[in-house]
Amino acid sequence: MTALRPFSPAEFEAWLPQAIEAYARDKTAAGQWTPDEALARSREDHARLLPQGLATVDHHLCAIVNGTGTAVGVLWFARQRLHGLDIAYVYNLEVDPPHRRQGHAAGALRCLEQACASFGFHGIALHVFGHNLGARQLYAQLGFEPTNISLFKRVGAGD
Repeated sequence: MTALRPFSPAEFEAWLPQAIEAYARDKTAAGQWTPDEALARSREDHARLLPQGLATVDHHLCAIVNGTGTAVGVLWFARQRLHGLDIAYVYNLEVDPPHRRQGHAAGALRCLEQACASFGFHGIALHVFGHNLGARQLYAQLGFEPTNISLFKRVGAGD
């Protein structure tokens, strides 16, 4: 059984540098940032989104834990407004490699759905990189629907 629990300060300190690097890699893989700028831009984005770190208002950083209480990943979400309604916006959902394909990501999102009721949220929104086919399939299976789709095709010197 998968559950969520708040990050400890030590978990946050260990997670943040890894999250910054992973986001930089994803933005580069998506063609949105160059490798030279990616790490600095990722640091800037994380500093802007989490100005008070773990204590940033309306942001929730949770450890995803398995049935034995072992942390197996992270779920970061924040309260946002969409069409005048409070929602949970998922900034990061990641399961550690040894624990993937065991249902923890789906379980974490189901836990988030339950938490949304207690927070009074009306939905969950998230972004997924186009190259992350596994996540896209999972989100579709859980009932998430695309709201925007951006496409890109390399031509000429970019081939």
